[in-house]
Amino acid sequence: MNAIFADSLRSLVGEMGGIGSPRDKGSQAHYDFARISQAEIWALMESSWIAARAVEQPAADMTARWRTWQGRSSDVAAIEAEEQRLDLQVKVAKALALAARDGGSLLLIGVGGAAGDDPSTPLNPSLVGKGDLSFIHVASRYEISCGLVERDPSLPWAGLPREYRLALDDRKFLAIHPTRTCLFTGSPALGWSNGEPWGTSVLQRAWRPIADLEQTIRAIQHLLFESKQDIISIEGLNRIVMDPVARTALVSRFALAHSMRSMFSLTLLDAAEKHETKQLDLGAGLPELVDRLMIQVCGSVDIPASRLFGRSSANGLQASAAGESDDERYFGRLASKQRTDIGPALRLLDDCLIRSALGRKPRSNSVFYEWAPLWSERATDLAEVRLKHAQAAAALAATGLVAPTALGASLVSQTEDDGWLPALAQHIAAAGRGAGTTAGE
Repeated sequence: MNAIFADSLRSLVGEMGGIGSPRDKGSQAHYDFARISQAEIWALMESSWIAARAVEQPAADMTARWRTWQGRSSDVAAIEAEEQRLDLQVKVAKALALAARDGGSLLLIGVGGAAGDDPSTPLNPSLVGKGDLSFIHVASRYEISCGLVERDPSLPWAGLPREYRLALDDRKFLAIHPTRTCLFTGSPALGWSNGEPWGTSVLQRAWRPIADLEQTIRAIQHLLFESKQDIISIEGLNRIVMDPVARTALVSRFALAHSMRSMFSLTLLDAAEKHETKQLDLGAGLPELVDRLMIQVCGSVDIPASRLFGRSSANGLQASAAGESDDERYFGRLASKQRTDIGPALRLLDDCLIRSALGRKPRSNSVFYEWAPLWSERATDLAEVRLKHAQAAAALAATGLVAPTALGASLVSQTEDDGWLPALAQHIAAAGRGAGTTAGE
């Protein structure tokens, strides 16, 4: 037997106050999606430095230190030279900024040689020879139109358009296969209802907080002109303003007083007139209001105040009890985006890049890259940590519980992971081979 129980006190309070009923003011609140247009986003970018920095700062931070290639020194030098020839670092930064502003962008990969120069065909990286990677161009989503979505799940580009179309000057278009592009998107979209892989602009969610902050600051600036008011009481003012002659004389009298005040900083008044100055207090809660609005903007774009506004947060935006700084959290998020978004997007391009630089595909894991750390501890703190690691390793070795070779290999891995001694394992192996050759001779 099912029974329904009701709280009579809650029902009484609800009937009296209208809680949960149409009388409840909170019941009328709802979310409404209002998409801002491309023209509004571009106008916001051009007119608001806050919006421009919200778009450009993360892209610049993610690519400023770029990445470090590991492998034989000759291979690394060739790959880095190929990156510089193609201006890859700058173009990735531009593509990320366009993706943040417009919701999506593409890197267009130009390949010649045996891989074929027909951009409408799939790109086979194994056919790329030395110097075959001819160009890399950046295109915004608004320069590209999309073909039908590929529905075959067996294809690597399933879920992407079968082709991208780049408009040409002669009213024609150039079909580009998705394997010849690197896709970058902005904020995740609700879904690809129109079959296009783009996301949404980061300013879609941030434009209202940005507008609120800038309008509030502008209103405070207008208040400055009204912060000081001079009030003069004149006996019989109502009678004077009714007489045209007296009214004209009154206007002339205070125009003369105003001009003399600007010249000599004094005001002439009749003995019967009373002068009073009122000063508006602009410090009552306005700085705190601006700070709260700044935090709203920082939260909407997920950038700390130290990076967005060039100042530290008053109470530590997103601060934790562990004492992690805002910048450390911010750079940690960007490092995660490097690994989960940028790296996969560049995977096929990197394969072509290595083959174009070396003319071959190195053996597995002999050539790879690591993103340069975006956040680094202070030198004194880092030195202290490494000293403690060394002391702990020495104490562990003294116990004899761990084989020296195993402990040494683990320490080598640790020094490589924290970036202290890059490629240490390869240099040790090369030194060992050199010693063996010398002994054989």
